[in-house]
This record gives sequence, C-alpha cells and structure tokens, in this order.
Amino acid sequence: MPNRLNLPISVPSRHASLGIGIFLLSSLFALTGCLNRSLTGLTIQPVAGSVTVAAGEQVQYHALGTYTESGHSTTTEDISSQVTWASSIPQVATIGASTGLATSVGGGISTITATVHGAYGGLSASSNITVTGAGGGTTGARELLTVTVIPGGQTIAAAGESAQFLAIGTYSSSPTSVNLTASASWQTSDSSVAQVAQGTGIVQANGVGTATITALATGPDGSTVSGSGTVTVQSAQPTRALTGLTLTPGTQTITTTGQTAQLLAVGVYTTSPESVNLTNQVQWQSSDNQVATVSSSGLVTGVGLGSSTISALATAPDNSVVTATAAITVTNASSGRILTSLSVIPALQLVGEVGETAQFLAIGTYSTAPLTADLTNQVTWISSDTDVASINANGLATTAGVGTTSITALIALPDTSVVSASGSMEWPLGQVDTGSPGTPTLTIINVGSGGGTVQGPNSISCTSTAGVTSGTSNCTGTFSLNQTVTLIATPDANSVFDGWSGNCTPVTGTPNECTITLTNNSSVGAIFDPH
Repeated sequence: MPNRLNLPISVPSRHASLGIGIFLLSSLFALTGCLNRSLTGLTIQPVAGSVTVAAGEQVQYHALGTYTESGHSTTTEDISSQVTWASSIPQVATIGASTGLATSVGGGISTITATVHGAYGGLSASSNITVTGAGGGTTGARELLTVTVIPGGQTIAAAGESAQFLAIGTYSSSPTSVNLTASASWQTSDSSVAQVAQGTGIVQANGVGTATITALATGPDGSTVSGSGTVTVQSAQPTRALTGLTLTPGTQTITTTGQTAQLLAVGVYTTSPESVNLTNQVQWQSSDNQVATVSSSGLVTGVGLGSSTISALATAPDNSVVTATAAITVTNASSGRILTSLSVIPALQLVGEVGETAQFLAIGTYSTAPLTADLTNQVTWISSDTDVASINANGLATTAGVGTTSITALIALPDTSVVSASGSMEWPLGQVDTGSPGTPTLTIINVGSGGGTVQGPNSISCTSTAGVTSGTSNCTGTFSLNQTVTLIATPDANSVFDGWSGNCTPVTGTPNECTITLTNNSSVGAIFDPH
C-alpha cells in the first residue's frame, strides 16, 4: 500500500518492516475514521408536549446532537450553545437564540425549534410549550384583541421615496400594547403603487395612486388579527436629489506663480443622469488668495508659495448646499514678483508675567499682485534680549523677565539681500507679575493698501480706507483664555479681501470669516488690497 501520509519510513529489516507496516495501516484506518465524524441527528429535551408552565416562568431547553464516525459507535453530545433557537409565537413564549432558555409570556401554545447545519444539510427539532392563563388552563389566556397600523394614512411625494409603518398589538392582559412590526405579516393591496418590506414595515413608493397596507399578526391562541393603513403616492417621477459633489483632480501642484490648473466639479444625483458637470454652476472659493485664486469656471491660478484649499459649493434641488474641496500647492514663486517691504505686527506688545506669550506676525508687501502676504512662517525671528523674551520659528514670543526687547523678522531675497522689520515686547519696569494669564488680548490690524472693515466680539471694529494708513482704535479686545473668536472682513468698494494671517483659520465656505482660539496674546492681520 502506498505511503498516503507521505511519512519517511526507514526499514532496518524484513521482519521489522512487516511490523511497522501493520502498525501504520492500523493507525491510518484509525485516523481516517476520526476524520469522518459527522453530525447526523438532532433532538430536543424536554420533548414535545411535556412542558406546561404559567406565564412568567422559565424553562431550559437542551439540544442533543447525534454523531456517527467510521469504525466507531454512535455518540450523543449536548450542543445547546451551537444551535439557533426560535419560538413560533413570541407572545406565548420567548427563547434566547443562543442559550435555549425559554420564558413564558402569555397563555397559548408555542413551538420551540432548534436548527443547526449537519453533515448532509440543515437539521431541526421542535418541542411544544404550553403556557396556562391565570386560572391554570388555556381558558382566560392572554388574547390579541386588535392590531393598529400607524400612521393610519401617509402621503409620499414621488416614486422611489419611502415611509415607515408600525403595527401595534393590543392584548387582553399586560403588557397590553406590543410593537408587532417585526413579527407581523405585511401586505399591500397594489404593488404597482407601493410595496412593503417584511420585518420592517417600510413602504417603497412605485407609482401614482393609493394602496392599502395591511399587517397580520398571530395571537397566542393561533388566531389571526389584522389592521391596515393607506399610502398615497402623488407622482410617478422620482424626486431628483443631489447627494454628492466631487472635484477633479482632488490635489494639484502648481510649480510656479502665474501657472493655472483647471478643476472640474461633478455632481452625483439620485436619478438619471446621475453624474452632471457642475463646474460652471457651483460657487468657487479659495481658502488663501495669497497662494491661489479660483475663477467662476474653476480655473486656479498660482499666486504665491504655500497651500490653499479650493472649495466648490452646489445648491441642491431642496436648497441644501453640498460642498467638495481640492488641495492646491504652489511650490515656486515667479522671479517677477519682488518683496519690497516687511512689517511686524503688533508694533508693541505689553506683557506682565513670566511665561506670558504673544503671537507676532510678519507681513510682506510685493511689487505685483497679490500685493500683501503673511510671511510669519517663512521669516527668521530674533529677540534682541532673551532675558526679557524669547521667540520661536513661528513668531510666538514667551516672556522671561522685566524690560523691553526688539522682535525682528528677517527674510533673504533671491539676490541674497535681506529685508527686515521689527516690533517690540515690553514688561514695564515696576509692574508686578500679574500671575497666571486668564484674559489674553486680541489685536486686529488691517494690512495692505486696500480698505475695508473687520468686525468681531467685544466691540472690535477696525475700518481702513484704500491708500490711507489704518488706525488701531477699537481694534483690541480682551477675552477669556481658550475662548474661540470669530472675525468677519468686508472690503470697501475699491478693494478686495485677500485673506487672513495664517493664525486665523478661514471658515469653510465663508473665507471672509475666520476663527482663532486665544491660548495667548495674539494679533490677526486682515489683508485688503486694491482692485
């Protein structure tokens, strides 16, 4: 016989070979028999008709599986946890689907069934449980009196839409009201108008007209009780809804300022045509006009180094707004755009305690549009006296002691020349440490040569006029630590709003608004440039 187990066999002698062969054959038959063990039968205990209980009692059912295997006698095992348990009438008795523990509910007879997958297909076994009424017999048992479908009538605007119906059963004893939606049998009088799903009672509209929706439920005594409602479908034309919007491409790199890239906006609808080009119909916005602008036709133009989020907003037939975004990165600035000056804001920041922080901004002015840009994260920051305050690479200064220090921003131009600007941070001599900061200040400064107004809470209202140096009155507010503040910018008739400084986050879909959470004294630049 061939070596079916593919085991290497060393044969020292003829007699030894014979003995080993007999041993291997017997082992092989034994293994083969064990591998053929099969579930071929199923029984339930207690057996049918042997259980009679009053309402509220529990009965533990057991499922016994019969196994057969080649070369072995038939065996029986308790497989209660492996079968699926069900009760034919839950209003009479319920049973745990995996535990086999039955609980009697109301008078009547229910069939308890166990099912499992056997060697030759599904196996099942059943046993009846009788639940007596209050008098100890089935007379006076809990009865299903009525079934009510709610709502009694519904109107659906168009084919393709759906509506929910519920079936509520009323019984003669507690609990008197039971939700039978899942167990009822649902029917429709006209499937061309509407069809109804079993187990859920959800109606799907198919065509114009009125249909009767009926729910049939089986009572504890086996009787059938029904209730009905109506559904009216007003239109055979499905309602067209805009469910999504995508921008293509989702990401785009522009290698130099002045270069353009075309974005497409595609709307996804519920009815045909399901995909529609909405590029010339959506509203386009750029989160940072200093990096990239976008036209009404989705054409993006790179204007400065950095990243910007391009948003498209589409109005759906129900007047809701659906949005989508794409990420634009500009990697190289054109040599024709030259930085002509730099300024640091605020010009003076007052502090009064060790560890108090303040955000400085570096604002650059250029020879060509966009004329103004936030360079806070591109410059090199220096504090002239680190015993008074230090400053990190992002322009955040931290107080160390009493005195005044100059805060300087420097940036190197392509021709190796350096442009710089300074502000100052001061802890006045003689001022006592005020303790832990709890009321940071927010200073708003309108930058650029355009004009406009910035409004915010705590009477913040900054107005500038194109070509006139901005004032700072009413542009500083005091807030609670970690408070989030929303600012709104409005350009004047001769100007455009070119964005916020990087520390104020534009509101999606409304780039003229931004929010900043005050974890320290901060300044926000609102960039207004002329048309």
